[in-house]
Amino acid sequence: MGRRSFVSEALLGALMLLAFCACGQPAANANGSEQAALRVDGVYQGTTTRLTGANVDGCSGDSPISIEINGARFRLPWRHLQTFDAKINSRGAFSATTADRVAASDKHMTIVPALQGQVVDGRISGEYGTRWCSYRFEAVKQ
Repeated sequence: MGRRSFVSEALLGALMLLAFCACGQPAANANGSEQAALRVDGVYQGTTTRLTGANVDGCSGDSPISIEINGARFRLPWRHLQTFDAKINSRGAFSATTADRVAASDKHMTIVPALQGQVVDGRISGEYGTRWCSYRFEAVKQ
């Protein structure tokens, strides 16, 4: 009976240690997220290049782009009344849709424009749009 009590106490101690470590983890992640936000926050200047849509009405050509990241978030306007609202995760990746409005397409379908990309070493890059009108962008932190 003494051996069983020792094993139970050891197991209970190990479980308490794991619980203590797990409770401390979210605070470290929150602090890490704040630090990651500070690293990516700033103004980025670059260019947008059209990938598809050369013969589609409303698809603009190549142009300069300016993105302001604040709190690891940024907004990227696209077409009339459509804006991407993206949040950058701790690994620097982001994705978003223009959930407030969809783009009408041929054949009676609607599609939601999408944005995806990443921020690495002071550079932000990604792609956005739809199958019919899409762009690639790259910008450098100023």
